[in-house]
Amino acid sequence: NIAIGYDDLGGAVNGAEKTIAIGNYAADAVTTADNLIAIGYNAAGALTTGYNNTANSVYIGNEAGASVTNGGENVVIGHQAGTNMSTYSSGVLRCSYNVLIGSGAGLSQTTGGRNTAIGNQAMYMEQATGYNAYFGAYAGYYQRGGEKNTGIGTESMFGTTTFAGSQNTALGFQSLKVVTSGDDNIVLG
Repeated sequence: NIAIGYDDLGGAVNGAEKTIAIGNYAADAVTTADNLIAIGYNAAGALTTGYNNTANSVYIGNEAGASVTNGGENVVIGHQAGTNMSTYSSGVLRCSYNVLIGSGAGLSQTTGGRNTAIGNQAMYMEQATGYNAYFGAYAGYYQRGGEKNTGIGTESMFGTTTFAGSQNTALGFQSLKVVTSGDDNIVLG
């Protein structure tokens, strides 16, 4: 293990192996989570056990994944990316298998899993669903409750405060920007 920064790996470490923590409070609650890279102030700061005692995750950026406690297999890169990710739920892999890259990407996600959000504030408001893929700044910004959506392009599927559609595909700048609901839509341009 390597820890550089105030209170890094400050938890009751009991087996957390192959872990790197750089930045004040990075991975400071880790107990048994193996294979973790946490770089930045409070990056993965609440992570304790990972999933089955293995994190297999990378958190880079100030407060990246700051609230995740036991998710695993995540790549979270960017200032406050995935900040509100919290707890794995038994029987359903939540807070696991996410790729969140960009400042604020997936910031509000609490228990969602198997999501990909790449771009500044992509999938910003989503909290608890999975199997979504958003590429572009603000893509899927207001999604809350829909699953299996794909948005490619700046502000694609931006939505409104109540957007909860599922199985939609939007390709292009601002495609499906003002969507409020609806399933199984395909929009190009």
